[in-house]
Amino acid sequence: MSKASDIPKIPKFLWDKARVKVLSMIKKDASEGIFQNGKRNFKYSTKGSGVGWRTIKVKGNSKRVFIDSYGNMKRRGMEIPGYGRIKKYEGVRINRSKSGWVDMSLTGETLNRITTKSIKDGFKLVFARGDIVEGNAKRGYVLADLRDENYKVIEKMIGTQLDRNIRKYTTKSETFKIGG
Repeated sequence: MSKASDIPKIPKFLWDKARVKVLSMIKKDASEGIFQNGKRNFKYSTKGSGVGWRTIKVKGNSKRVFIDSYGNMKRRGMEIPGYGRIKKYEGVRINRSKSGWVDMSLTGETLNRITTKSIKDGFKLVFARGDIVEGNAKRGYVLADLRDENYKVIEKMIGTQLDRNIRKYTTKSETFKIGG
């Protein structure tokens, strides 16, 4: 005798496969400027970016440098002409994407530190740099969810397994015990 509660059970290997798929879809979408709220191709803004000439101190001497927009700085590897690389990014590999849209991959650190954790009957996304993910979500750059197209991929994976489970019990005459 089978239990009706066996039908909706999804094996662990399928959840593991779904976890890997979700991570790859989020990273791929972000690298193409697509975010999980369905919005895409945000251009880097210069509004409030403080673009212009500034006097900074370099080894005790004052020096005039031009502070450029974030998008242009990213394309130059976070270097200020006449000054060099910003200290925060010294020795760090920079993605110099020429795409012109926000892709969440300046250093790759935020995207590379997204992981998943198994939970009963599924998994959850874990963001090691949650403060950065939340801050970017306020700007519309959402990573902490799945867009509709990605949900459909996971729904199809799970739906196929549920169909198998149902077929397993409907191909032969079976007595189900409901409850308990």
